[in-house]
Amino acid sequence: MHDIGRYIQRLVAAFSPGLHVSDAICAFASRHPDVETDVVPVRWWEQVAPVRDGRAQVAYIRRPFTGAPEVETRLAAPADRREKLLRDFLEIATATLRRG
Repeated sequence: MHDIGRYIQRLVAAFSPGLHVSDAICAFASRHPDVETDVVPVRWWEQVAPVRDGRAQVAYIRRPFTGAPEVETRLAAPADRREKLLRDFLEIATATLRRG
């Protein structure tokens, strides 16, 4: 979550077209104004690729994804990542999805 050599904190969220991530990004940015945020658009067949290869810390994904019940949108993040900023974003994003 830090840019190497620049000491800038950054959170990057990947998303499939049509998924609304702006509410969560805006809420996160207001809570953490010192953290840069960015988004990476992805195609449906590579929804979690940016998380796997490190381009993003979290991904908004939608069906089809394996083993999921009838829910349109999910969040995906590496299980071994425990940074506070990522946990905060996941909390905010989950709340915005529930309101949605």
